[in-house]
Amino acid sequence: MSQIEELQLCPYVFENMFNLRYIYFYKPEIGKEDWNPKLLANQVDSVSLPNKLRYLCWDYFPFKSLSSFNPKNLIVLKIQYGNMEELWNEDDNMDLINLKEINISNCNKLRKIPNLSGAINLELLHCSNCERLFQLWDEDNHRDFVNLREINISNCTNLRKIPNLSRAINLEILNCFNCKSLVQLGNEDDHLLKSKEDLDLIRERRKQSNNLFATVQKYPRFIL
Repeated sequence: MSQIEELQLCPYVFENMFNLRYIYFYKPEIGKEDWNPKLLANQVDSVSLPNKLRYLCWDYFPFKSLSSFNPKNLIVLKIQYGNMEELWNEDDNMDLINLKEINISNCNKLRKIPNLSGAINLELLHCSNCERLFQLWDEDNHRDFVNLREINISNCTNLRKIPNLSRAINLEILNCFNCKSLVQLGNEDDHLLKSKEDLDLIRERRKQSNNLFATVQKYPRFIL
C-alpha cells in the first residue's frame, strides 16, 4: 500500500469478502512527516465491512462512521487519525460482546463516545488527542466494566466529565493529562474524585512533586 498513489474507495469495496477477518491499514513510521493518507472516500459517509471481521486497524479512516458495520465478532478496533464524526449511531444497538480494545486517538472530528453498554469485555479504551471530544458515554448506558484496565483520554481538552467508573473494579490507569476542561470525575455514587477542587488539588500536588503519577485513595494510577 505504501507504493500506491491515492486511491478512491467505494462504500462496497469489502462487500463480497465474506470471510475477511483482518484489516490493517497503518501509517508508516519511516518518513511519516511527509506521508499523506492514500485511501480516500470523497462524498461517502460509511463503508460496508464484513461481519466476520475480528481485527480492524485503519489509520486515517476516511469515512464518517461505522454505522453500517455489525461488530459482533470484532475484538480490536484501532482507528487513529480517523475522519469519523461518530463511531456509530446511539440507536444502532451494536453487539460489542467480543470487543476488548478500542483506540480512536487523534480523531479530531469525534465529539462523543457512543453507547458502550454491550462491551462488557472491554479492557483498553484509548481516545487521546481527540480535541473536540466533550462527552464519553451517557451515564444510563454504562454497565459493569469489570474487565476495563486502562482509559487514556489525555489531551482531550474539551472533555468536561468522566462518567461513573465505580464498578470498573480492575481499572489500573486513568490518564487525564492535559484535560483542561475537566471539572467532574464520576458522580455522587462513586468513590472517585467528584469536583473541580479535587482535580485542582491533584494537579497542584503533581506540580510540587514533579511526578505525572498521583495516588488517589481507593484508586490506582491517576494521571493529570
